[in-house]
Amino acid sequence: MNRKTMLIGGAVGLVALVGLGFFLTRGSSGTVASASTTVRAQDATVTRGTLVATVNAAGNISAPKSASLAFQSAGRVAKVNVAVGDSVKTGQVLLELDLTDLNLSLKNSQASLSSSQANFDSAKSKNAQNPNQLIVAKSQLDKAAITLQKAQGDYNAIAWRGDVGMTSQAAALQTATIDYQSALANFNQTAATINDTALRQAQASLDQAQVSVDQAVRNIEKAKIIAPFDGIVSAVNLNVNDTAGTNAAAAAIVDLSSLQVRVTLSEVDIAKIKTGQT
Repeated sequence: MNRKTMLIGGAVGLVALVGLGFFLTRGSSGTVASASTTVRAQDATVTRGTLVATVNAAGNISAPKSASLAFQSAGRVAKVNVAVGDSVKTGQVLLELDLTDLNLSLKNSQASLSSSQANFDSAKSKNAQNPNQLIVAKSQLDKAAITLQKAQGDYNAIAWRGDVGMTSQAAALQTATIDYQSALANFNQTAATINDTALRQAQASLDQAQVSVDQAVRNIEKAKIIAPFDGIVSAVNLNVNDTAGTNAAAAAIVDLSSLQVRVTLSEVDIAKIKTGQT
């Protein structure tokens, strides 16, 4: 072997030794790293818990019951009994127009009703009394007719006599005839006092007077703003001495006892929602 060949061989040997040293070094180092890593096991008890799922959404809160209130008649505002934020009860008067003329009209209607009632009661009383009187008069007339019929029979039985005019039968017939005519006149007079037409007219006047009173009461109610339900005043749009119309809202109330929230949810979230969830 010449020198050149020996040099090449030495170089290859050197590279091999270096490579072997590097391999041994890596292998030894990896083994140490693996030996230095400690794996620890830990026991744990599994328990049942509560899983909370939430859905986030944004929406508008609204009251399910609200009312915008307007007068049913025009006029000057005389009273404003509430302010925004006040709690009100069903039937409570919130605002009121001037009732001077309306109260006067009601008073006049009530006076007319009282007069019509008195006239009707009088007509009814007369008609209630007269039937009883008529019954008595009819009984007297029937009795007189029977007496007259008997007297006439007694007279006819002796009518053949020449002195029949001087007999007691003739006198009895004359008396019975006079009594019958008197009973008949009394019956006719009593019957004439029964006037159903007057009673019907009195009833019609009474009914009309009642209609006038009812209308006057309704007119007064139309001049008031009344709460239709329990709630909170959300608006008052008129002040005292303002002129109120029938088309503009004078006040508004809302029921805040139960509120509603209207939101839009995705189809995925809708599947998570059920009635009664909080």
